[in-house]
Amino acid sequence: MPWSRHIAVAAAGFISLVLQSVLLRELLTASSGNELDIGITLAIWLLSVGAGSFTGERVSARWAFGASFILLSAIAVPTLWAIPHVLEALGVVSGETVSLKNTFQLTLIVLLPACFVVGLQFPLAVAAFREEVAQDGQGVQDGYVSLVYGLEALGAFAGGLVFAFVISGRLMPEVTVAGIGVLAAITGAVLLGRKELFAACLLPLAAFAALIWTAPYEWMGGEIITRAQSRYSEILVTKREGQYNFISSGKPAFSYPDSETVEMAVHLPMALHPNPYRVLNV
Repeated sequence: MPWSRHIAVAAAGFISLVLQSVLLRELLTASSGNELDIGITLAIWLLSVGAGSFTGERVSARWAFGASFILLSAIAVPTLWAIPHVLEALGVVSGETVSLKNTFQLTLIVLLPACFVVGLQFPLAVAAFREEVAQDGQGVQDGYVSLVYGLEALGAFAGGLVFAFVISGRLMPEVTVAGIGVLAAITGAVLLGRKELFAACLLPLAAFAALIWTAPYEWMGGEIITRAQSRYSEILVTKREGQYNFISSGKPAFSYPDSETVEMAVHLPMALHPNPYRVLNV
């Protein structure tokens, strides 16, 4: 049995876990840090993957497993690109608290295509291994099912380690998803055994370039100064009329200088003092 299939199944688990982690963080940011989105994302992810697995069990084409990687590479970056645009289509403006209804709609629209393809891969991988076992003359066996499951779980475990200790806090989500798309394209081309399909690597790279080119330069009317990833959230710094605003996971954290807060802190002690010419405020 070709080792490329073993590596491809592990790659499927790796890609799925990293993609899920990135999209969960971005959806959490888009929903203004609403923790309910974590449960909504997990529920929709599982339902969509289940629908994909149900469909994949009924696909018998030999090339389907490899083609699923090519398809995933084509939609990975557009899935990330869709998050702010779906919010805009739902009528949500920057800084507005996203309602539970809009959060559900956003998560469903964004996750369904990618999760459906991810769900296709497990039954397609099992079918590919079943065919190899039959060709080797080993008869019908059940061991390959547990082998596929174990390889996918191993890849997901590796993806979790890489995301937690390498990607998180270091790479922007656009770079991560583009890299995942390239990995998926390479895996699909190797499985299908066609060199010309390596050109599919250009799909996520082109989508990445378009995503960067169309990235907004403003957020809530303020110029975007910098955008960074920490281990815990996305941090955005904007500047408007000389004031710097720090946004964490889509929610305003603090601003500097904040004259209103300073004035209030000074006004109250001054109002309490009978002769407020000089007041020491500690």
